[in-house]
Amino acid sequence: MTGRSPILGADRTVATGSPPALQLPAAFVELTELRCVSIDRKLGYFRDERFVIFGYCPAGAEVVWKDGHSLGFGTGGWWTFLEEIAPMAARRGYGLGSATTAGTHVLLVDRTRGTVYVAEREPAEGFLSRVHGQPGPTRRCLCALTNCAACPVRACVRAGPKRL
Repeated sequence: MTGRSPILGADRTVATGSPPALQLPAAFVELTELRCVSIDRKLGYFRDERFVIFGYCPAGAEVVWKDGHSLGFGTGGWWTFLEEIAPMAARRGYGLGSATTAGTHVLLVDRTRGTVYVAEREPAEGFLSRVHGQPGPTRRCLCALTNCAACPVRACVRAGPKRL
């Protein structure tokens, strides 16, 4: 990647007021390069929840988001995710996926603080579930839009351990 990215290095804008303190798991790593209040919009999220998880679904060829109340996909967010964010995360040793494989990691965006973290998918979904007082994830992949057993890429099945 050459030149200045429209998302990397953007000024950090944080909402005023003090958000409730939440203890993030120690394994969540902040990606300071992605401090940008609009990263969620660039990836196709237009709701208002504080925490949002983003991952890539190769079967649907789109970025999938979850906010604890709903899930969806970010039409057009795939380019930013695959061409800018995933390579940057890969250089730091985190697998966000590719056009042919599901990632082992996802992004967790704290929209109130303007921070972006990378974490393994299952702990990130577990954190989001705890924030909303819901049971933890039961699927082996982030893309609940697809039946993993029928996934044409079959990468979702390899992305994480089998859950009952």
